[in-house]
Amino acid sequence: MVKIDLLPAYRRIGFRRRRARYGLGILALCFLATVALYAWTTWRQFSYYRAELEKVGEQRRQYSRAEDRARQVADLEQALAQKRALLKSWRGSRQGSVVRELEALLPRGITLTEMTIKGSEVTLKGRAGSLQQVADLVEQLNRSRYLARAEVVSAQAEGKGGYLFQVTARTGEGGGR
Repeated sequence: MVKIDLLPAYRRIGFRRRRARYGLGILALCFLATVALYAWTTWRQFSYYRAELEKVGEQRRQYSRAEDRARQVADLEQALAQKRALLKSWRGSRQGSVVRELEALLPRGITLTEMTIKGSEVTLKGRAGSLQQVADLVEQLNRSRYLARAEVVSAQAEGKGGYLFQVTARTGEGGGR
C-alpha cells in the first residue's frame, strides 16, 4: 500500500501554524485571566485592610475619649475628696455649725454659689428669683443662733429674670431663736 498525500505541502504547514497560533491565543487568554484574578484578590485584600484600619482608627478615638472621661472623673473624685475632708474638719467646729445653720435657714428660690468664712465674717454670694427672697434671707440670718448683723452688700439684676446678690454677716451670738 502506497500512501499518497493529496494535500499540497503548503496547506499542511499552514495548518500547523494556525494550531500554534490558537495555542498561543489560549495561553495568552489564560495569562490575562490569571492577572485579572490576581488583581481582583489584591483589590479585595486592600479593601479589607482599609476597613480594618478605619475600625482601628475609630477604636483609638473612642479610647481617647474614654481616657479624657476617666481624667475628668479622677479630677472630680479628687475635688470631692477635698470637699469631704474640709467638711470633716468643720464637723463640730464653728464653721460646721454655721454651714448647718445656713442649710436650715436658706429660703426657697435662693441658690448659693459661693460662701467664704474669714475670721468672724461670713460672705454669701448667690442667685435669687426676687429681691424679696434676698430680704427674707437677711431676716433669717439676723434671727439665727450663729450669725448676726447680716446686710446686703449688692444685688444686681441678672438677664434671666433673677438677681445676683452678696450678703455679709458676722458670726457670734445671733439675734435669737
